Amino acid sequence: MRHVSKLLSMPDNLLERSSFLVAGALLAWVLQQYRVLRNEDTALINEHIKDVEKFRDQALEYWLAVPDPKLKDDIEHRKMKDLALAAKVRAAHAATTIPYQAVAALSGSRQAEYKTTTQELYALATGGDFESQRDGIEPERALEIFDSASRLINLLREIRREVISIRRLFASAFTACKRNVVILVCVLLGLAVGLFGFWKLDFDKARPAEMKQEIPQLRTDG
Repeated sequence: MRHVSKLLSMPDNLLERSSFLVAGALLAWVLQQYRVLRNEDTALINEHIKDVEKFRDQALEYWLAVPDPKLKDDIEHRKMKDLALAAKVRAAHAATTIPYQAVAALSGSRQAEYKTTTQELYALATGGDFESQRDGIEPERALEIFDSASRLINLLREIRREVISIRRLFASAFTACKRNVVILVCVLLGLAVGLFGFWKLDFDKARPAEMKQEIPQLRTDG
């Protein structure tokens, strides 16, 4: 009888152990997905900050470029030099537009602020007499460009902190599940098995106490 009882109890133990294994594997997978996506998103924002800094520097160089006195009468040469500086600004701005949509998606509640500040910086850097003949520098515009770029960089750093927050853990798991339906089904099955195993474990722990309460009552009635 003892061997039969032990044999009958084996499936319950196996189910409990399997439930813990499934829950542990699921947690490890979620943490791994979070770490992968967090690293990708953080690297994206870091590169975007560098692009914004380069765009700022090229714009400042353009608006603070002092005309060469030697080229005062050489209008064509001055025009070519201004166009070369303007081309650097255009190229630096083009680099900031590549990750624009991806960074906006990571911005969350700061998305509107990110888009507005980005557009403001572009308008300041390429407005006024941009790509036109200028007689001198424009320090006021340069200060506005620096201020706008500084606010944008600070905003991106705040977005980066949000990316590595704990709330991103659940968002990362959800994003990974959306990418692969098979993974989503496996996760749901794993959760079901894990929850059932935990419920079965609590139920089995509660049964001996109930049986002890019933035994004295049966002996009294006898």
